[in-house]
Amino acid sequence: MLHKNVITILCFLSLYQSAKAQKGDFLFSADLGYGFASGDQSILYYSSSNSTSILPFSLGKGVNISTTGVYMPNNYIGGGLDLNMLIGTPNTYTEPVGNSKGDQEIAIVGYTGYLFSITPTLQFILHDIKFTPYAQFGPAIGFAEYTLSNRYTGNSAIKGEGEWLYNGNDPTIGFYSAVGIRIPLGRKKMLDIEVFDRDITYIPNTESNIEDYGAKISPNTTALVTTMTNNSPTSNAMLTSVMPFGSIGIKIGITWDCGAVKLDR
Repeated sequence: MLHKNVITILCFLSLYQSAKAQKGDFLFSADLGYGFASGDQSILYYSSSNSTSILPFSLGKGVNISTTGVYMPNNYIGGGLDLNMLIGTPNTYTEPVGNSKGDQEIAIVGYTGYLFSITPTLQFILHDIKFTPYAQFGPAIGFAEYTLSNRYTGNSAIKGEGEWLYNGNDPTIGFYSAVGIRIPLGRKKMLDIEVFDRDITYIPNTESNIEDYGAKISPNTTALVTTMTNNSPTSNAMLTSVMPFGSIGIKIGITWDCGAVKLDR
């Protein structure tokens, strides 16, 4: 991961030097898409009373809303900034549990991720008559959180839902890359179709109980740590987890050519 970030920084420095006092185009894009889970982690759970299963999941799956601005000092290479909001799709599983009355219940557990990422990008473009293929990449600077929800079904099951929020320890650093095409819709407007890969993980340092089975409560906060010893306190701290936010997906939107701008020395 370090070598990818170093290469990106060097490319941006080269681009900045070449762009000084040059006149180029500014492109602005707005996109909407969906990312599928990649870089999965597994949860071990009881799928029935006599069997155990695993659930591969990533908190990176979900709806992506993004805007991108790119400065092109020439027709082939440019530098820009991508802002992306991930609204996660829940990763859910069910397992049978017993209660104090001896009744059988079903627990429905869900993990949902949210990620705002800022990505400085280096973009390469190949111009064609009918469409314009391009590729871009850069370090993804992420601000993440996720929720864990739990509810029960059954004749004597507790009503409502329990929910915990995991956040803190921002930002987290990953990597973003994409390839796409731009299809002209007019003189200054293009249809933008992009396939992307975002590789990022997140380690929260705070757990907050925000809902107690139907009752909204003042957040009961627990510190999350990466190491505990025999002398570590047990009442207000517990071990954290490394959670995957990786995704591979597609975005579709509109790119506008905003015309020429000039960068002065």
